Amino acid sequence: MAAPMLQGRFAYRFKRLLTYVGILQENVPCLHALYTVNTQIDKGTPHSLRELKYYGQPAPHTHPHQLKHGEVTSGLLKVEYLQRRKSLIALLQSLKDRVKHMQQQNNVVVILPSAPVAYMSPPTVVYPYRQDTDFSYFTGFLEPNSVLTLSLCKDKVSEKLFVTSRDATRELWDGPCSGIDGAVDLTGIEMADSIDNFINYMESILKSNDRYVIWYDLKSPKNHELHNKLMPLLKDTEHNHCVLSPVHSIHKLRNVKSQPEINLMKKSAEIASKAFISVMQFSHPNVNEAHLYAKMDYECRMQGATMLGYIPVVAGGNRANTIHYIKNDQIINGGYLVLMDAGCDYHGYQSDITRTWPVSGQFSPVQRRVYNAVLRVQLACIAACKEGFTISKLFDLMLTLLGVELKELGIISPSVTDKDAKTVATRFCVHNIGHYLGMDVHDTPTLPTNQPLKPAMIITIEPGNSAETMQLVPFHVL
Repeated sequence: MAAPMLQGRFAYRFKRLLTYVGILQENVPCLHALYTVNTQIDKGTPHSLRELKYYGQPAPHTHPHQLKHGEVTSGLLKVEYLQRRKSLIALLQSLKDRVKHMQQQNNVVVILPSAPVAYMSPPTVVYPYRQDTDFSYFTGFLEPNSVLTLSLCKDKVSEKLFVTSRDATRELWDGPCSGIDGAVDLTGIEMADSIDNFINYMESILKSNDRYVIWYDLKSPKNHELHNKLMPLLKDTEHNHCVLSPVHSIHKLRNVKSQPEINLMKKSAEIASKAFISVMQFSHPNVNEAHLYAKMDYECRMQGATMLGYIPVVAGGNRANTIHYIKNDQIINGGYLVLMDAGCDYHGYQSDITRTWPVSGQFSPVQRRVYNAVLRVQLACIAACKEGFTISKLFDLMLTLLGVELKELGIISPSVTDKDAKTVATRFCVHNIGHYLGMDVHDTPTLPTNQPLKPAMIITIEPGNSAETMQLVPFHVL
């Protein structure tokens, strides 16, 4: 039986592709049905059929178990992304009187590129794609080869998202992409266009008679291919604009979380916490670090995490003294402790947890004393974490408390003053007390650690004792 005739330019291209590779339509009814539905959608079929359209990322009608109507990301509505974009323009405009270069320019254009695809083995084998978080914060759009522009010209704000156009041949290999119409449907951004038109669009702005402040990160470009295309245009028109980095301003906005963001981060922490418990229960003498790594990954994904937030540290024994140990390939003998530093990504928001436990299931007396000492320091620092305090002050408090604990343990001589003990503590905890946490594990890194904490900021509290042995040997400062 002959298949019904496909309709539309997209279907025609797909039909030609099938013919080219020697596949008859009659022999691929499932593919034919999918693309027939999509071409009928373009002809204005009923809403129920239109909802069958696929995009390059989850949508409410394709992933109803993840997204509700009106959401771009689980729990995050289009209106929240819109408010973020408005807040960025308002914040950048508020800097005008304080930034000398801006005083002669009346108009603004913000350029935020997506992350590029990273290849494990070019040209086809890719690493799992993770969107640039500054770009994602304002769009929720998860596809590469995209750019968001926000412009303010003569008091009129406009926003435009440049994306990859639909292409049947490429989608046969890589799966569907959202295309121009799909990008608007998904994000609620008022206009979208092909990424191929981005440079022409910027040229029309920069070669006009209007003077602009270009908010674009020149020093650390996210997408080098796009950057190399943009730079000649910026140089040719530099007499008509100045270029400033928006990253610090973006990080100010990202640093204070909305309630929906807090909900996502609580869920991310809950998933990782339960996974840690499962990994602890799975542990046993002579376990391979790689197996604990795999167990953590499995448990997080089974609870709904997208992936692990970063390559975890799974370090048995003395290997835990390497702060970023990620080989995770050794056997952990009975009687040893294992340190795991891991977290998960839940719809773009991270958790970060570090725990230490005995693989045999029971601490030795010495191990328990040292563990409890570090735990007391952590609980005291958490109690001190209040509005107006800073990460820098928390670090100072941690060193003071750790110095006292080291004296109590006998690692530092009791005759050493608390001031000197605090100095010695820096040798046992060589890293900071914590960092900001959010869409990135080390979130908003341009913000200083001495800024006062505010409600809805999220930080980690992770003191440590990186002694090379758990034996209580006297340590003398002088």
